[in-house]
Amino acid sequence: MKIPVIINDFSGGQAEDIRNFSTNEQETSSNFDVYTNPHYLTPYIDMIAETTSAGTITDYALTDVDAITVAGTTSLVALGRESSGSSKPQFFRKSSSSDITSTWQAYAVGVNTVVAGTLTVYKGNAYCLGDTTTTHNLQKFDGTGAVTTIGVLGGYGTPVGRPFVHPEDNIMYMLSANILSKYDGTTFTATALTLPSDKVGVSLTSYSGYLVLTCRPKNGVGNSTAYLWDVGSAPSTVQAVLDLGAGQVNIVESLYNNLFFVMSKGVVGSYSNVINNTLSIKGYAGGSVETIKEVNLSSALGTGLNVFKQKRDEHLFFAFSGDTAIYRFGKNKAGSYFLSHDRAYPTGTTGITGFSLIGDFLWLGYNTGATSNLFYRTRTAPDSLTYSTTSIYRTTVNQGMMIEDRNKNKALVAVLIAYTGIANGTTALKVSLDGSTFTTILSESNTGECTAEATSIISTGEPIGEGRELKFQGETTGGNKIKEIRYIYQVLPSQI
Repeated sequence: MKIPVIINDFSGGQAEDIRNFSTNEQETSSNFDVYTNPHYLTPYIDMIAETTSAGTITDYALTDVDAITVAGTTSLVALGRESSGSSKPQFFRKSSSSDITSTWQAYAVGVNTVVAGTLTVYKGNAYCLGDTTTTHNLQKFDGTGAVTTIGVLGGYGTPVGRPFVHPEDNIMYMLSANILSKYDGTTFTATALTLPSDKVGVSLTSYSGYLVLTCRPKNGVGNSTAYLWDVGSAPSTVQAVLDLGAGQVNIVESLYNNLFFVMSKGVVGSYSNVINNTLSIKGYAGGSVETIKEVNLSSALGTGLNVFKQKRDEHLFFAFSGDTAIYRFGKNKAGSYFLSHDRAYPTGTTGITGFSLIGDFLWLGYNTGATSNLFYRTRTAPDSLTYSTTSIYRTTVNQGMMIEDRNKNKALVAVLIAYTGIANGTTALKVSLDGSTFTTILSESNTGECTAEATSIISTGEPIGEGRELKFQGETTGGNKIKEIRYIYQVLPSQI
């Protein structure tokens, strides 16, 4: 009997187990939006290299972007460095307050070494952290021509996350090592709170009236921890301690009035080997901390998850430096949590230095070597929209198949991929049998509402292939959208 299987819901995100029975999860994906239209895999537009009005943008190593209002006009501000020979913080602004394609213009330089990913706009000014190798300091850019040092943080540890402005008291907080510092726009307090000395702070967020301070164990010995501190009363001790378990916490964020923690495998001291590399999302909604998602990672990624994060539409975006795309975590439109690769890195990326989501635009700082520090943003109409990046979606093993057939030897009789094509678009469907290299079955360049179908070779009666475990990979370039993957299999005779 020939049995058809249809895969047309792509919203489940990355599977924790690629042999699970879910019909909407993936083994992996890259550069497809799996959230906006659950039954449509929509590729993201290519990014475009940003430019500067003077100098060379690779010298400036821009990392992150925010919006700032100067003399009543809102424009975009970016953080970078003075040059390839000077790591001092340098602030930039777009040369036009209305044209997103305009160049970046250098304005003012600070002191010491810039800490990438720490740009924060607060009370009309832009701020960043500087690093002297023994201390961190807070530096302020007035939006026009001056950078001043506000104060030296009470602790020193790396990595250090972006300063955070709590919405309840409108005070900016900074966490370095085990010391919390704060600034209210007038008064800088180097030590507002002291945490245990065996902790290193990495990320901040708010949880109702609390400030959440998330810490790793120093030297990797012990569990990661989150502390809840009441900003209203500002006591000398924390009000709650959350044990996050073994591993290295990197990010905390508040979504849906709950807390979520992004964790990777930790190492002890200088021992850098990681076995069974995983990425975990843990959640807290009162009570105990629970694991929401845990997925396997390539051993090549190691513990390289950075502390850069962006929150948008109750979704959390974060990244590994050596990965292929930014991760996205949140609830899909069915109300279930999903974790998936989202926008792909540009070709040749070897290390993410920062990223920002402002409005409809993504900015991404990355490097391709010691001297190539590039800065890209999402394209817009004046840039001529292109889709040269290959977007991929890989199914789980035997996705959608009847449970009783999953371990039986099967013939792959026919496959079909349905897609919406545009000019110069291409769509391909590949198959892997029993873990073999993916082989192209279909490759089409049609436009319009299209389907492509492959069946067994009629003249010989031979199937497309045989195996116990089938996986499919859809790929598009040129902006084609995948609507459905369909396959027909037939169980081969066996004794059981």
